[in-house]
Amino acid sequence: MTYSKLLGLFIATALIFSGCSQLQTKDQTQIEEQTAKTADQTSPVENQTAGKLENFETRISELERRLLVEEKNIANLKQEIKLIPITTKDESKTAKDTLVTFFDYLGKNEFEKAVELYEFDNGFTLIEELTPDEEQDDKAKILENFCKAVGTCLEVKILGTKRITNYEYSMVVQFIKSDGTFYVFGPCCGATEEQMPSTDKFDYTVKKINGEFKVTTPPLYRP
Repeated sequence: MTYSKLLGLFIATALIFSGCSQLQTKDQTQIEEQTAKTADQTSPVENQTAGKLENFETRISELERRLLVEEKNIANLKQEIKLIPITTKDESKTAKDTLVTFFDYLGKNEFEKAVELYEFDNGFTLIEELTPDEEQDDKAKILENFCKAVGTCLEVKILGTKRITNYEYSMVVQFIKSDGTFYVFGPCCGATEEQMPSTDKFDYTVKKINGEFKVTTPPLYRP
């Protein structure tokens, strides 16, 4: 083979390789352009979906936070409700009726019934001192001895009522004597009117104990 033929063959081979390279480069460029175009077309959709997902997660987090706050509020409210005494007009009336009935029983010498409306567990008081030791276990006898000794177990008139603690009421009362006049507690034991002013109004307490109202203040003690 002559030199001129070899040179021609070399040039032809080079042209073939050059054409293939250009074609490969062109194909690669087209592929990259198509990939970029596809990415440009799908990217907004993906970004939009990601944004919605992020917003959804944010809303869930906010709802969870609000739920925790509401659960705490409910727990606090339940605790407050437990501390609030349930007091109705009916209970106030029952407390007043208890005091009126108690003194009504005393005035009628129905001491056994009166015992059921009086709270003796307030420590040893003057009401027990007027009963001999051998009769201390008889609560009805204690009330009877006291009423006979002091003469103040009279009909009662309630002037005002005030709830002072849970299920406990303070009442201002007057006592009505058999002649219809009000009992007046005047000075005693050597005191003057100035030292011990006369009064016809007295404070009494009625308290709900084990579900039942009881009078916790004894009848007036008059030496």
